[in-house]
Amino acid sequence: MSAERLAFGGLSPRSLACCTLVAAITFTWPVVGTIALRNLLLGGLLLLLLSDRAVHARSGAVLRDLAVPAGLLLALTGWIVVHNATLSQYPEYSMDELRGQWLKPLLIFGVGMLLAARCRTEPGLVAALLATMKWALVLQVVVVISDLFYLWLRDISLPLGVVRLTGTRTSVSYSVLLLLSIIASGWLRRSPSALAGLGSTRLMADTSIVATALICLMLIGSRYGIGLSLGQLTLVAAVFARRQARGGRVRRAMLLMAMTAIAIVAVLYGAVRFDSRWTRTVESAQLVFAPGHEHDWRLFSDVNPPRFDDGTPVESSAFLRVARFRAGLDLIAERPLGWGFGRSAMERIVMLRHKTGQIASDSGLVDWTLAIGIPGTVLWLAFMGVLLRMGWAGRHEPASIAPLLLFMVVAIFMIRFMVDINTRDHMFETFLFLCGLLGGAVPRRPPEAAGR
Repeated sequence: MSAERLAFGGLSPRSLACCTLVAAITFTWPVVGTIALRNLLLGGLLLLLLSDRAVHARSGAVLRDLAVPAGLLLALTGWIVVHNATLSQYPEYSMDELRGQWLKPLLIFGVGMLLAARCRTEPGLVAALLATMKWALVLQVVVVISDLFYLWLRDISLPLGVVRLTGTRTSVSYSVLLLLSIIASGWLRRSPSALAGLGSTRLMADTSIVATALICLMLIGSRYGIGLSLGQLTLVAAVFARRQARGGRVRRAMLLMAMTAIAIVAVLYGAVRFDSRWTRTVESAQLVFAPGHEHDWRLFSDVNPPRFDDGTPVESSAFLRVARFRAGLDLIAERPLGWGFGRSAMERIVMLRHKTGQIASDSGLVDWTLAIGIPGTVLWLAFMGVLLRMGWAGRHEPASIAPLLLFMVVAIFMIRFMVDINTRDHMFETFLFLCGLLGGAVPRRPPEAAGR
């Protein structure tokens, strides 16, 4: 019997209900048109946890363990409120955004903490919750791929990049990276001898899921998702190879790295084969810094895009990400204390100044700093840094997957923070929920052990 079945078999009815709700929330979080259902599920989970005496008894301990990150979030909340009242260039809009884009995710962070308190009553609940999330994410990937092939059969041609389930490829790539993080954390934690510690059936199932997830990223054309996924899997393979080499199995280590290299080449070949945007990505990004292109970030259109010397148009995504990142830095320099809180600060600023819409920074770092200034960004980075340290400090903990997964989730979010606006909507809510859950579930060693 698998470890996942054993975990579910030993749970109480209340914990099973928590797992069911978390699975439903995980699946519906990025799905278009499910906000009301998502809020209903989150409300049900909150009521279930608040009605649990065991949660009340342990919530204080969870809060003490997460005192520093929770304190940083409260300090950031205070800064945003003061900023909206004194510095915002659009205070009414900022207050509306505060309620929907900050206070709600903050509440979801609290729900994650309460769920962590519940996990302290049943040791197997963390593994069960992550298993439910894993399979909910697998279902998302399967639905996306199935829908693509349905459209292919209906319309003759394969509609690459079309994602009807979530509306955007960014949402799917976020789900895939979370799915791969859960699988990778389980692999790394299980055994010093790495792959040998996993049952062959479980290993084959997880490997099939990874392959399917990568195929999904290729079909939807998520370049950043592919890059981060391959980087993550390469690091996992390197750790496995190192363990094998230290155990005297050098040939096995070399074979593992060779297989990883072949897999990376195959994925990159498939990505380029399905998505022509890869061919001139670097050149398009470099053109941003050429003379005469300083204002193309605002004037770009499909009708009259910037062009190379040979007359061919630039690859729009790469060009605009770099161009608008550069323009965002200029706006930050203009008002280092921020323009006003909002889910897409650059778009709001450009609308007010140039009366032109649909111009986003495509960078959470730029957008966040534009919104609440350098002080707010420093507080946010400090929050993520503290969680990174918590996860890294407990990465060798044999009894729980939580520390290693916390480290992976935060690290990937920080990297993605540079190239995507992930500090809003369902991605932000999912991240803070996992921070509360995993941060509160990290095992705490006794003082004498911690001081050794």
